Amino acid sequence: MISTFLAALNSLIVALRSGGVWHRCQRFYGLPILIRQPGARLEIGRRVVALSKPRLNEIGLIQPVVFSLLTPEAVIHIDDDAGLSGCTLSARREIRVGQGTMIGSGVLIMDHDAHALPLPGTHGSVAVKPVHIGREVFIGARAIILKGVTIGDHAVIGAGAVVTHDVPAHHVAVGNPARVVPPETE
Repeated sequence: MISTFLAALNSLIVALRSGGVWHRCQRFYGLPILIRQPGARLEIGRRVVALSKPRLNEIGLIQPVVFSLLTPEAVIHIDDDAGLSGCTLSARREIRVGQGTMIGSGVLIMDHDAHALPLPGTHGSVAVKPVHIGREVFIGARAIILKGVTIGDHAVIGAGAVVTHDVPAHHVAVGNPARVVPPETE
C-alpha cells in the first residue's frame, strides 16, 4: 500500500517538474532524473510504469530512469501502458515510444549525436533526427537506439544491440551493429 502511494506520488512530482500531465495510474518506483530545458515537453501516458529502484528489476538497474530534454523544442512522448527500467531517453527534437512498449535496464535512446564531431565540414553542429518506436516493442537490456531510427510495431531488439537503421514491424534486431532477422514462419 505504501509502495503504491509512493509510486503515485513520484509520478506527480515528475509531472509537476516536467510541466506534464499527471495521471493517477502512472507508477514511478523511485524518482527518475529529469533534465529539461524550458519549453521542452515530457508527455507520459496512462498506466506507464517506470522503475528506478534496483530491487524491483530481476537483473537490477545500473541507473534510475533518465529523461533528458536538451532543447526548448525537445519532446519525449511515452504512450499508454509502456514500461521503463533504468533507461535513458535523450532528446533534442523528438522521441516517441508506442503503446505497450517495454524498455529494459540500461537502454539508451538518443535522437542526436551527443556532441559535435571534430571533423572537417561539420561546422560544430550536432546531428539530430527523430526516433520513433512502435507499439508493443520489446527493447532488451543495454541496447542502444541511435538517431533517425524507426522501430515497427511488435519488433524485438536484443540485449546489447546497437540499432543504427530502421527495424520493420514483427522483426528482431540483434548484435553490434544490429542486423535485422526476419520473423520465423511456421
